[in-house]
Amino acid sequence: MGSDTPDKRRRIDRIAAEDFLADIASADPATLRVLRDDCREEEARFSYNRRLLQGRIDIFNAEIDRRAGKSTESLIDLLPRILADDPAPRSSVVDSRNAPVYEPGEEAGRRSDDRMAADAMLSRLPDMTDEELAAELAEIREEERRVSELRRVVLEKLDALQAELVKRYRDGGIDDIVAAHPADSE
Repeated sequence: MGSDTPDKRRRIDRIAAEDFLADIASADPATLRVLRDDCREEEARFSYNRRLLQGRIDIFNAEIDRRAGKSTESLIDLLPRILADDPAPRSSVVDSRNAPVYEPGEEAGRRSDDRMAADAMLSRLPDMTDEELAAELAEIREEERRVSELRRVVLEKLDALQAELVKRYRDGGIDDIVAAHPADSE
């Protein structure tokens, strides 16, 4: 965080680095906000890709169940139920005004989770052998685990940055915080 030379690493590599929060106590509020926003954007990207991977896992599991005779419906007929989100309690409250919405852009597809979430493997699903199906499912599960772990790292950094901003606000540094982000005061 403290170097004056531009960091050419990918955003996730910068965020995941051990020294990402090294200067948090001395950083100005504007810098903290930029770092926090970077974390928010990465978290949104990981959440998006994680959900796509989880959907693929659900589809593969449904195909395995269908092949095992647990359902007589076609996979296409099962898709609406497979992909329906269960209303699950959220572990934390997300302020939707500040939460970025991930929209895949030019950078989409460069990272393994982007590629795995977007590839055409699902179109081959009916033609896969049971062994191919199991191998692909294992690969998807491993990628979902990796994405979840990276998302957890990003969330920890995001929480630390948010806590630092709240601490400064609470300790009377409101003038510095508002001055660093004048659009918020309008």
